[in-house]
Amino acid sequence: MDRLKNIISLEQKLRNNEELSGYSLYKELEKIALENNFKNLEDYFCLKRDYLFSLWKPEVYHIHISEYAKTVEAALEEGKDGIYISYGEGIHAYHGNKEIDYELCENLRVRVVELNYSGGTIIGSGNDFSIIIIFPVMMSMCHNFIIENFEKILSKYLDNITINNNDILMNGDKIAGSMTRDCKNGFIWATQISFQDYTEYIKKICNKPQFKKPSYVNSSILTRDLLEKEVVAWLRKEDID
Repeated sequence: MDRLKNIISLEQKLRNNEELSGYSLYKELEKIALENNFKNLEDYFCLKRDYLFSLWKPEVYHIHISEYAKTVEAALEEGKDGIYISYGEGIHAYHGNKEIDYELCENLRVRVVELNYSGGTIIGSGNDFSIIIIFPVMMSMCHNFIIENFEKILSKYLDNITINNNDILMNGDKIAGSMTRDCKNGFIWATQISFQDYTEYIKKICNKPQFKKPSYVNSSILTRDLLEKEVVAWLRKEDID
């Protein structure tokens, strides 16, 4: 453990060096990892992630959907990691960098939420569990670690939960999509787990062909509030109240 802590300290100093970034930073980290008997850089990153995650005690912020994007962007600018969960009313469309028909959304009374991620549009509402997690950049968090833990949580209550790339499926149908964003001040992972049928809105608003049938969680089996408690307990390493 002391060896791991020493290398984490060295990495932090390297990251503070403005002359090192991108490829040059990773080559230097790789050299240090190999010199300290790690199999490779990925081996070091995985052990470091598990260790730093075990110590992480993130704050939870409940943000109204109208302030969601602005709040997350400000948090990134400030390097403010944490758990950001949205609430609100009505139907909304999380919008990435693909085309969207704003006039159509307005006519359908769908609020467009600009989140600046790489991807298409996700339809949701205040009935769903929508979460953005900002991990500290030093944690070297990865998508698979997070989505696999979401799969474990959902599988406690629901049958036939599987992962397909960035999506979570139930009985082969999509109940959640996810996105990642790697930034200077943190790593973002976001998802929305649907608790309502949005088929008609998806048909009208989303331009991307739907290869997976959209579905949703039956709240008589798993409620949105219980899912939130499960996820927050996992992230904060706590028992459910």
